[in-house]
Amino acid sequence: MDFLEHFLQIRPDILAVTEDDQYAEEKVVLCREVGAEYRVLAKTPPLFSPISSTEIVRFIRAPIESPLRIDFAGGWLDVPKLARDGGYVVNCAISPMVSLREWPYKRRAGLGGSGAYALLRGADGVASELNIGVGWQDPAVIFETGLCVWRSGERPSLELKCNGRMLAERMAIYWTGAPHDTPGFTNLERDYDLIFAASQVARDAVHKRDLALLAKAAQMSYQVQLGEGMEPLPEVPAAIARKYCGGGWGGYAVYLFDNPTTRNAFLSESNATAIEPYCRNSF
Repeated sequence: MDFLEHFLQIRPDILAVTEDDQYAEEKVVLCREVGAEYRVLAKTPPLFSPISSTEIVRFIRAPIESPLRIDFAGGWLDVPKLARDGGYVVNCAISPMVSLREWPYKRRAGLGGSGAYALLRGADGVASELNIGVGWQDPAVIFETGLCVWRSGERPSLELKCNGRMLAERMAIYWTGAPHDTPGFTNLERDYDLIFAASQVARDAVHKRDLALLAKAAQMSYQVQLGEGMEPLPEVPAAIARKYCGGGWGGYAVYLFDNPTTRNAFLSESNATAIEPYCRNSF
């Protein structure tokens, strides 16, 4: 823009600039010429944390809503120091969605809430999770969406993604009544060989679109959780699998069913909630 021409035409009463304005000297002279007050403003107002134009753009581009996630097998193999060659992380993005204004789930629930919150604020979710000492699986699948198979490693590496249609009307979550705290349990002893084996079974299940095989992998993961010392989850005869979501000794548990009728019957439980697979681009 032709600043000089417009400034002399408008002849403002006040010209406000930021403290790092590269044309400060010239603008002071112009203000004197037209009798305008020259006022310098701090780039970061009091009571606010510093922010850059890059961060502003990132926040503007952030989505309005986000899915959360369910993990079936391979949890912990996304933590860089625990990664294993040939291992996998199998998870699925889920709805109902969440937003900064509406969050229809319990907090600290084991559904990847911190990863979703980072995404909604325009932050790098993977970096945010790794910085607090946990793995990358939550922000990875929340950003990617769908039913996904990830290779174990220091950073997300997607092997396979599908729409998760085989899970439609087959999933429900159950609130255990206790909060979830993954960072507090990262260094506990657990059966990583069984975690590794379950991850390979879950990978095969997604490749074959085999719900029964995926349930087997989830049950293997649940056995790891019981061996670690987690409280047994309520038995539901109609369920084909159950496990805690994540690894934090609390939060939600996911139950799998082989048909919608048995899933919907489970929803009569006061602590049960229906969830569905979510894929941004259904195919």
